[in-house]
Amino acid sequence: MLKNLKRRWCVLHEGTFMWFKARQDFIHAGWLTKIGGGTSTLGRKSWKRRWMALKGGELHYMPSQEEQATVLGVVDIQKAEAITVEADAPGKREFCFAIETSKRTYLMAADSEQEMQEWIEILNMVKGKSDEEINAMMAQALVNPRHAEGTVETEDILSVGPTNTQDVEGHPSFVIMTAERVLKFVAKDQTELDDWCRLLTPRRRENLSPDINDASVTERGWMLKAGGKGNAFKRRRWFVLRGDTISYYKNKDDDYTVGTIPLNSLCSVIPPDESLALQRNDWTFIVHSKHKSFFLTCKTQADCNRWINAIQDVIDNSAQIETPMEKLIDELKMASPLEVEQIYSSHRVLTYTSSALKSPLLPLPYGEIVVPNADRQYETLAAEAVKISASLLPSFEAGKSKYGTTENPVDLIKNVVQAVFDVNKLRNEVYCQVICQTTNAPNPGSTLNMTHWHLLAALCCSTLPSRKFIRFLKFHLKRTMDMREEVGEDVANVAQFCLDSIKQTKSRDFPPSTKEIEAIMSGQGLTVSVGCVGSRTIDLPVNSSTTCGSIIKRVKAELQLEESRNGFGLFETCGSISKFLEDKYYVSDVLSKWEKYEAHGLNPAEGGWKLEFKLFAFYDPMAPDLSKTEKEFLFEQAYEAVMNRRYPANEDTLIQLAALRTQFVVGDYEDGAYISDLVKVHPAQQPQLLASDSSSGGTLKRAGTIIKGTLKGLGMNTLRKLRGGTIKKTGEVSDAEMKKIKDKIVGKWKTMQGMNNDEAREAYMSIIQSWEGYGSNLFEVTQTGKKDWPKEIWLGISLEGVSIFPVNERERLAFHRYESVLSFGAPVPNKYKILVEGDGSMVFETNMVLEIAKLMKSYIKEVVSRRQ
Repeated sequence: MLKNLKRRWCVLHEGTFMWFKARQDFIHAGWLTKIGGGTSTLGRKSWKRRWMALKGGELHYMPSQEEQATVLGVVDIQKAEAITVEADAPGKREFCFAIETSKRTYLMAADSEQEMQEWIEILNMVKGKSDEEINAMMAQALVNPRHAEGTVETEDILSVGPTNTQDVEGHPSFVIMTAERVLKFVAKDQTELDDWCRLLTPRRRENLSPDINDASVTERGWMLKAGGKGNAFKRRRWFVLRGDTISYYKNKDDDYTVGTIPLNSLCSVIPPDESLALQRNDWTFIVHSKHKSFFLTCKTQADCNRWINAIQDVIDNSAQIETPMEKLIDELKMASPLEVEQIYSSHRVLTYTSSALKSPLLPLPYGEIVVPNADRQYETLAAEAVKISASLLPSFEAGKSKYGTTENPVDLIKNVVQAVFDVNKLRNEVYCQVICQTTNAPNPGSTLNMTHWHLLAALCCSTLPSRKFIRFLKFHLKRTMDMREEVGEDVANVAQFCLDSIKQTKSRDFPPSTKEIEAIMSGQGLTVSVGCVGSRTIDLPVNSSTTCGSIIKRVKAELQLEESRNGFGLFETCGSISKFLEDKYYVSDVLSKWEKYEAHGLNPAEGGWKLEFKLFAFYDPMAPDLSKTEKEFLFEQAYEAVMNRRYPANEDTLIQLAALRTQFVVGDYEDGAYISDLVKVHPAQQPQLLASDSSSGGTLKRAGTIIKGTLKGLGMNTLRKLRGGTIKKTGEVSDAEMKKIKDKIVGKWKTMQGMNNDEAREAYMSIIQSWEGYGSNLFEVTQTGKKDWPKEIWLGISLEGVSIFPVNERERLAFHRYESVLSFGAPVPNKYKILVEGDGSMVFETNMVLEIAKLMKSYIKEVVSRRQ
């Protein structure tokens, strides 16, 4: 008869058998000393030792550790405002920390510095987290070996079996034997005992011939296998690849396997990064199997490559796993119209369902999903597929989801399509799910049904499935349109929109923006405003496939610039930032990119982003027969260059230009007139971004990390401008100096009486054109190849060739015609190299690589065409 038994909660998780004092319904627990909220008889708040248990987002405190102990109070950690070290605690208590909530500040003291830091770290992990994230922490805590009273690794178990003894209540018992100890456990009943014995019994090696003579063994050898929490521990194991299974053993000649890794066509093997592996001499590769990912380490690169090749060969030659969904899609392709409806009626997997999927519709590869962007984290493909399925249901059934709910369709559509862009392998699965949800829906045209259709439309105009599923998609859309009377006009119109979109959609860089999704949902289409000369804007209807090149053609037609002597382009601008947009770039991607800038706080103080139609290439800026509109563009961009300090001029010239600009805008001077806003005519008050100091460097560095892999074409200088940087007036111009500048401008302005707009503009342009760099597109770059040049220079690209200017100086450092340029391009990101005959290479650091290359190609093409 077994006596002195203690009731324990037992768990088998990932090869570790653990037993706990009680069921682990907390993330963390332990003793802390807490100061009371009330007062003692002496008028002082007292410190009392309490058992603390962090259950979900709440910290429960009790007088004892017993399971039935009374809960004395609860602190809402999830909504806490701050959790910090408290250095000045009452009674000079050590190792104290404070939990600040909206109602009260709680003071707690740990027994040691280490325990205090551990509590602060864990509580801060919970603070501010969503219910879904906290539930995930609770699930992990259920199997956390740190809280266990004892553990046994299953690979250390020699045998497991029932005994002939029972406890006082007649419950059966079993024994676990290892090389070091014998453990006795009592089960609830015989069924439970059998289950534990089956799960814990070591698996015996199959009765086959020795490995060395076994033809079915394709690879064998020693490797290290990672295990434990966070794969922190590595154990040496003997691995054997036989057929489609990897078995591993504690010793080379053991009869019992420690474990197996079954392989099929959905498994994958991930090799190490070769450069890092060489540097660290760490040849660890990953095998993603159905239930787990295995981290295996070889001794040499040759061993690593041999194992990877052998495993990959098994995966590649495994039979393709096909789901019922795929088989039914193939049946639909070959079926007659009558058979199609029979298939739909008899196979519910193809049609709308009010229940979330328990597994994906398609066979998805195993393994964790790795996405460069840290803002969005994913689990396995199968897990994400099931979550997306749940999010497509009405919110009262779907519950909370990281993808959102159908109650907020715009966010739901954005999040689901973003996941498809982040994880390309989810694309076909999501398409199939949405096609099914829009097939034979019980209430066509309802809010829920239209949300599903709008999601399908957003997918169709941004990313397409693989060829097999495009056919299935087209079949679904045409069938829906044939059922116009049954589904209604709204549904049929969206189906037609999807069908039209499929014909135009190509690879996009970003998922649809909020504006684009709202346009899809409203059916009204999308409109963009394009800024032109003289504060004029042109509103143009666009769709998801409209390119910047087509916008340029339409604006040129609107402004009658089809026969212009110079080249025009489309730019995205925000304050002093202006970036050229490639003709092939989609306008919808530009809108999505701006939304991401805003979401990451990358909009500068000058305002929001907008599209600007401007001169891009100055082929013939001084031609006498330029149209009035073209002259206006040249004038406005010359003025913009002066205000952005891209034109070298002394103070007198700047005063003259400011007076002419004032005459052009205001007209003749009248008594009492004054310059109220210098920013509009003179660059003295233009905000200038200074080099970041040490305090702002960290922020900028983090900004670069945030946008990595998400937002394209941003260098650190652009990031500083977007972030705001450090702004001050150039040269710290005082108010008194500002007044002198204004007085000088007014003095010059008075001398221009009777000058009309055209004359003021021509006088302004005459000054601008006097500089030999006029007609060049100037880029502020950092040069690294010429020791006798300043580090910061202007790189000028014009029809004549390539010029180098010191910043804000009129004299060239160098000039090279295109005939002497041997090659140009970007050898690495954000570096531009021009190789000149007889003068070697010039290397520049800039994030305007695409613009510079585009200009040089345009000018060279123009030069060649003129010579022919």
